[in-house]
Amino acid sequence: MEQTQNRKTDRLILNVIIIVLILVNVIFLIGKFLPSLYPAFFVEGFKILKENKGYFTILEFLGAATLFVDLVGRFEQFEGRNKTIRIAAIAFVMVMFLVKIFVFYIDSAYLAE
Repeated sequence: MEQTQNRKTDRLILNVIIIVLILVNVIFLIGKFLPSLYPAFFVEGFKILKENKGYFTILEFLGAATLFVDLVGRFEQFEGRNKTIRIAAIAFVMVMFLVKIFVFYIDSAYLAE
């Protein structure tokens, strides 16, 4: 019974990581590319991400790597629609991690805002 509880806790933590990373990436996308169409919340969120990009990059790398390793390790345990959604979410997180690195590098290379 304790092992079942640990598995549920592990899955919950992994699902929270996916949700948090997707929310951070949505804030990044809207704050960077659509700042005039949406509320100041997203623009301020993007500014916080930009000011603390080193910390967020390290944390996002750890989260994305954890999700990827979990996906590879437990790939056969996922079923049907959940498998597709999980793969799409993790692919989005991984691609956005690379996009953020590129965008922040370009911003810092040109010293542009």
